[in-house]
Amino acid sequence: MKVAPPICNRGPLPLCRGPHFHADQWWHTGCGVWMKRVTYRHSLTKEQTVERRTFVIAACKAFPVVVGALYLIDCGGPTAPSSVAEVTSDSTVVNGHSHIANVSASDQLHPASTTYTSATASAHNHTVSLTADQLSTIASGGSVTISSTASTVTGNHRHDFTFQGKK
Repeated sequence: MKVAPPICNRGPLPLCRGPHFHADQWWHTGCGVWMKRVTYRHSLTKEQTVERRTFVIAACKAFPVVVGALYLIDCGGPTAPSSVAEVTSDSTVVNGHSHIANVSASDQLHPASTTYTSATASAHNHTVSLTADQLSTIASGGSVTISSTASTVTGNHRHDFTFQGKK
């Protein structure tokens, strides 16, 4: 088995083998690092010697390739953040109170007729129903005004909610 001399990217090796020599390691005075010879055999008895420093440099060069491949694969997720945001609406004030209702960004991106429940105020809440077309209008930055269901807790009343899209 042949053992090749240590290799360095900075040219010929001025090695110090005096008090800095340890078994199969050399102190490289040009680089200021310990050089170690690693020998291994392939299945066909082909020998190859790789220095630790050379291996680390090669591994570091491969790292960006792996990261780039993972970025391109992306596990099927979206490639850019959504420009659609959750929309919150404060209702009109009726009988001395108002309500809040939210439409999530996900509902805007995947519109389907949906019913939302408002926050509780004065011991009751309301619901508002938005169609797929109305959700698409909000997602594109448009405005939709809708009346809620009625409540009789503080007198028979409804609230109007205006949802303004954020585009």
